[in-house]
Amino acid sequence: TGALRVTDDDGGVSEIGTASVTVSNLSPVVDGGMNQAFDEGVALVLSSSFTDTGSKDTHMASIDWGDGAAPETGVVDQEAGTVSSSHIYADNGTYTVLVAVTDDDDDSGSDTLTMMVNNAHPVVDAGAEQTIDEGTLLSLAPATFSDGGSGDTHAATIDWGDGTPPEA
Repeated sequence: TGALRVTDDDGGVSEIGTASVTVSNLSPVVDGGMNQAFDEGVALVLSSSFTDTGSKDTHMASIDWGDGAAPETGVVDQEAGTVSSSHIYADNGTYTVLVAVTDDDDDSGSDTLTMMVNNAHPVVDAGAEQTIDEGTLLSLAPATFSDGGSGDTHAATIDWGDGTPPEA
């Protein structure tokens, strides 16, 4: 409630007039950041920003990565007005990320951005060089491979290099 009293140049003073003022909270405004492209299996570091006219508000943030994983709590820097977190996508695809910021008055704002996740090619290690006599069984153990796409499935084919058809 505000009060107003007016005094004229002859010393006359008015009654006190009052008026109620209601201040409404405004929601934070979120900028999720730029769309990004990167390979599966690589940690994406997300840095988003927000503004809020309520200079004394405190904030919480959540990030829905768009890949079916449960939304995560973002790290909020109140002074800088930023939200940060990181995430690893298990498979290639296009994902819509939702960044939401909620103030202590329970008003929220959000923004989306798009992640273009590229397929990472498997990397094969066929093992050490070997020398064997003909007619001797050759073992590729421990031949290994890795793939940044932990959601990928794989099939292997071996070409012995002797003219026989490759084996699955």
